[in-house]
Amino acid sequence: MMEELMTYKSVYDETVLQVFGNFRDSIENLKLTSDYVVSIRKIVNLCKIKIRYLEDEIETDCNIYHSASTKLKKKPESDSRHRIIWISAFDSDARQRFDIASNLFLILNPFFEKEISERYKDLKEVEVHNLALLTANNFAADLLMPRKLVVNALVKAMRLLNYDAKENFSEMDIDLVANRAAKIMHVPSDSFKYRLTVLGLFR
Repeated sequence: MMEELMTYKSVYDETVLQVFGNFRDSIENLKLTSDYVVSIRKIVNLCKIKIRYLEDEIETDCNIYHSASTKLKKKPESDSRHRIIWISAFDSDARQRFDIASNLFLILNPFFEKEISERYKDLKEVEVHNLALLTANNFAADLLMPRKLVVNALVKAMRLLNYDAKENFSEMDIDLVANRAAKIMHVPSDSFKYRLTVLGLFR
C-alpha cells in the first residue's frame, strides 16, 4: 500500500493542499511513513510552527461539528503571531493530534474571522467565531482522515475483529469497527465516526 501512497500529495485534494500556501510544496513532497496515521507533528514542523504543552487541564469541545447554539465556542489555543500551538498535556494523543490540526488551520489563516465578517456582514460576532472554529475542525478532519487512509484503517480493523467486508453490518458492528479504526489512526472516535458519515462509508 505504501508504494501507492508515497507522498501526501497523493492522499489530499486541492481544498486541503491550498490551505498550506507557501508551505504546500513541502507538504506535498512529505513521504508517508504509515498506511494509517498522518504525521501531523511533521506537517506542523514543516510549516515552521512550534507545539507547546499546557500543564493546566483545559476544556476541549468534542462536539466538533454543527451546532445550532449561539453560545461562543472555545477557540483552540494558538498564537498566530509567534506561530505557536498550545495543547493540553492531559489530553489523549488522539485529542492532541486533532487540536494540533485545528490550530494549524487557524495559524495558516490568521485573518479568517475578519474575512468571514467582511463577506457575511449580517452575522453576529459569535456566529463568525463559531464558523471559523467549525471550518478549522473540518479541516482537521480532512487532514487527519483522508479517505485512502480511512479505508486502510477500516480494512485493518475488520481483519483484527474477524469481520468479512461482504457481510451486512449492524449498527453495533459499525461502532466496533469504527472504534478500532479510530485507534489505528490515532484520532478521536467521535471525529472518526462523523468522518465515516461525511465520506459515505457504511451507508
